[in-house]
Amino acid sequence: MSNEDGLAAKSSCLASPGLTGIASRATCRPVTFPNKSASESAREGVGASANPESRILDPDQMRNLRKESPTLLWRLIPLFHSHAEKTFSSMEAAAKTGDGKVLSEGAHTLKGSAVNFGAERFVAACQQLEDAGNEGRAQGYGKLLDAVRVEYEYLTQALKTF
Repeated sequence: MSNEDGLAAKSSCLASPGLTGIASRATCRPVTFPNKSASESAREGVGASANPESRILDPDQMRNLRKESPTLLWRLIPLFHSHAEKTFSSMEAAAKTGDGKVLSEGAHTLKGSAVNFGAERFVAACQQLEDAGNEGRAQGYGKLLDAVRVEYEYLTQALKTF
C-alpha cells in the first residue's frame, strides 16, 4: 500500500490490553517507511545494526502525541515498558519450546504498542518475528527474538529523550 507521496505505508493499531483506550485519537496511525539515503537516516539516529531506511523513533509523531495530550506520552511510555517486559518473558519461553503462536502473538502486541511512537525499526523487527511465528519457522525464533530485543533497547534509549 502506498500513500500520496509514494511511501510504503501500513496501518496498525495499539494492541496491548493495558494500553487500550488510553491513546484515544493516537491509537491508530499509519506507519510510513520513507526511502531515505543512509546519510539521511544516520542523521536521524539510526544505529549501525539498523536498516538504514527506517528510524528508531519518529520525533514528529512523538511531538504530536505530546501536543494532543500533555500527559498521554508520560502514561504510554511506562505502560509500554511494563507490558513489553512481560511479553518478552513469555516470548523467551516460547522461543525455547518452539511455540510460534505465542511468539507471533507477543510480537504482534509489541508491534501494535510501539507503532504509537513511530518506532519503525522495532515494528519491522516485530513483524519479522510475527511472520516467522505464523509460518512455523522455529529454527529462526531465537535470532529474530534477539533482534527484537536489540531494537527494544535502542527504542528505550530514544524514548528517554522525550
